[in-house]
Amino acid sequence: MLPQFVTIPLALLAAGGCVAGIAYWSVVAWRVRRMLPKVPRIEDSLSARSDDAGKVSVVVPAHDEERVIAECARALLAQDHPDLEVIIVLDRCTDRTAAILRETAGGDPRLRIIENDHCPPDWAGKCHAASVGARAARGEWLLFSDADVKFDPRLVRASVATSRRLGCGLLSLVGRLEAGAWFERVLQPPAAVGLLRIYPLDRANREQNPRAFANGQFMLFRRDVYESIGGHAAVHDDLLEDLAFARRVRDSGGRIGVATAKDLMGVSMYASFDAMRRGWRRIFIEACDRSPRKMLRYGIRTAGSALLPLAILAAVLLGLHAASRGEVPQATGLLAVAAAATIAQTAALVGIYRSMSMPLTAVPCFAIGSLILANELRRGAKDLWNRRPVRWGGRAYVLEPNLE
Repeated sequence: MLPQFVTIPLALLAAGGCVAGIAYWSVVAWRVRRMLPKVPRIEDSLSARSDDAGKVSVVVPAHDEERVIAECARALLAQDHPDLEVIIVLDRCTDRTAAILRETAGGDPRLRIIENDHCPPDWAGKCHAASVGARAARGEWLLFSDADVKFDPRLVRASVATSRRLGCGLLSLVGRLEAGAWFERVLQPPAAVGLLRIYPLDRANREQNPRAFANGQFMLFRRDVYESIGGHAAVHDDLLEDLAFARRVRDSGGRIGVATAKDLMGVSMYASFDAMRRGWRRIFIEACDRSPRKMLRYGIRTAGSALLPLAILAAVLLGLHAASRGEVPQATGLLAVAAAATIAQTAALVGIYRSMSMPLTAVPCFAIGSLILANELRRGAKDLWNRRPVRWGGRAYVLEPNLE
């Protein structure tokens, strides 16, 4: 038996942690319920026709994408938009991407393949490849996407209809995150939640003073808007060109739109756990404006959100200990607050995971994923302070930290 001078402070600490967790997850659940109805859904435009919308040019930069390029090409050529061209820019590929793509295309005239064998030293590789594709495009709409995005056959048509309905110069989509691999189930949800803390989707859709956000996996521009802000040349050195584009469209007076498309668009972002860790670290470096202090601050918050299970466990153990000593009120209080904290966190996470189409069996992994993400945020801050190169798209980039 533990003495009371030990159990009482521990019980107060555990109960306080549970109460804080209840408050935190209740706010999160309220915020999610409030946000989602304000975000447009691509599915609401499925019945719209786009016969008079004009040509859509889909530009896909592809660097060593042999894992996904065949599925990407097949899905794009299956689109039901009536006037479509697909431009895939093979960016300094060293694998079998080109051979697989030519075999998959089967001579379809709508698909054009451009092989790009260089990148200027002051350009990010993906930006340069996308600009090469844009220069060759003939469409009134320019859609920039990644090779690992999974397109429903109706996605392009519904997206054009949504953009026209909202009057967007730039429409970006957020699709479902694939959960086939264990690391996708563990790390993707807390990483996505962390990014949404910085860029809430409802604020991105405000007509007045929107929070500039776009998702580089799917960016649909009206061509005149894309050209008026300088195209990819204007964001040529940004590792997250999507956020840079969103800021430029907003600052030029254009309308930004962000819509959900979880039923029509899926993304398998990374092929391995190591690639996913490095990828999300890069994303948060740019999302935090290359500020080491901001990354550490978000890292602490992320780690803090993972501590509730420890408080719950401590409250349960101390409650059982109190019960064994016949201290019924203390035991009842501890067990009740532990149960309430468990319900609050689980209910909030179930809502979040359903909104992302993630399996609910992955909910218990949220704390582990949060700790992994917190460590990546710490490492990202350290990389910035030490000016350690960030490797992406076949190149290394030394980023100047923002120390303000």
